[in-house]
Amino acid sequence: FAAKNDSISVELRSSRFLAKRHKLAYNKPDKNKTYRFIEKIDGRDFWGTDGEMPRRAVSQLNMSFKGKPVAIPVTAYNDLYEPRFSTLTVSIAPDNTIYIELDNSDGAGAYTIIWVIKGGVYQYRYLDNSNV
Repeated sequence: FAAKNDSISVELRSSRFLAKRHKLAYNKPDKNKTYRFIEKIDGRDFWGTDGEMPRRAVSQLNMSFKGKPVAIPVTAYNDLYEPRFSTLTVSIAPDNTIYIELDNSDGAGAYTIIWVIKGGVYQYRYLDNSNV
C-alpha cells in the first residue's frame, strides 16, 4: 500500500505470518484455565491480536521525504500485526514533522501506531491500544 504527494512517499507492505519463522512464547495455564495464548513473539510484546496467532504482519515500511530516503528501523514495525492499510493517514506539520498513522487489529487486539519523522529522520513511534 502506498501514499504519495509532491514531497512525501510512504510504502507499507504486509506478508503472511509464518509461525515456524518465529519464536513463540505461550502462557502457562494453571489447573483452572486450559486456554493457551501467545504472550510474546521473538521475545517481544506484539500488537494486533489478543493472544491469537497473527495472520498478517507489517513486513516493510519505506519512506522518502523531498526525494531522500528516510531510514526506518525494522524494530519500528516488526512487532505489528493485522494491518489495515485502508486507515493510513500521513500528516505534515508546519515544522516538517511527519506523522504516519495506522489503525490495526483483528478485532480485540486493536491499536493505533504513529511513526514520527522530523527533518527527514525517524524519531520514534507512539503506540496506543487504549481503544481496546
